[in-house]
Amino acid sequence: MTSEVMIVSSNSLVLSSDGAVTVKGRKTFTGVKKLFKLSINPTSVIMVYGKPDFGSVDMESIIEEFKRQDNLTELDSIRNITCEFIKFLENYTFPDNVEYFVKYNFGIFKKHLSENLEGLDNDLFWDYIGSFEKEDKFSFIGDVSFEDIIPDDVSDKKKANGELLKIFSSYLSTMGTGIVIAGFDKYHKRPSFFHVGLMVNNGSKVEYCVLDYEENFDGNDIVSFAQDEEINTFLVV
Repeated sequence: MTSEVMIVSSNSLVLSSDGAVTVKGRKTFTGVKKLFKLSINPTSVIMVYGKPDFGSVDMESIIEEFKRQDNLTELDSIRNITCEFIKFLENYTFPDNVEYFVKYNFGIFKKHLSENLEGLDNDLFWDYIGSFEKEDKFSFIGDVSFEDIIPDDVSDKKKANGELLKIFSSYLSTMGTGIVIAGFDKYHKRPSFFHVGLMVNNGSKVEYCVLDYEENFDGNDIVSFAQDEEINTFLVV
């Protein structure tokens, strides 16, 4: 017997375990693995996409172990459940090779970027990079630079390199394991979700980025079918 959970809202959040996910009607991710029930009170589910593991541990195993935590019922909001899940990852998973993660993705990203920047003048360069999403440079990235591929016509290469590092940080935030934790806060009747990009276990610290979130937004309803552990559809429209 399958399970489906549907939350209806004026905002758009569509999660599906059929291999793709659209968040708030703006962005589609492929490689969706599964949706799992986390708790009943508060009602919460977690969706996993991208890499099926984190810190050398399968995400399904991580989720099942997390659900056994004694304090799970004490968490009264989707925000608190998300924070507790990330904290749990620090202790339950193993350190990653952070240097390799950065170096590997930097090489791929830089090669593609170099091909697209070639021959651009100053104005075209700034127009081009202005279309990308950006995140403040993650400290674990270390000393990497794009200055050698910045076109000669670009006058402020230091500023340009800083902006490219922000774009690279945004890119890295999608290169690991993506999760969306969604549901209802314990004392509210409005749905919430946190969309998080898990990158690496950096020793005792999980490197992650909150990509998007909504808390207690208006206009909602919830319908739940069956009670299996695996959930096939989670829908907010």
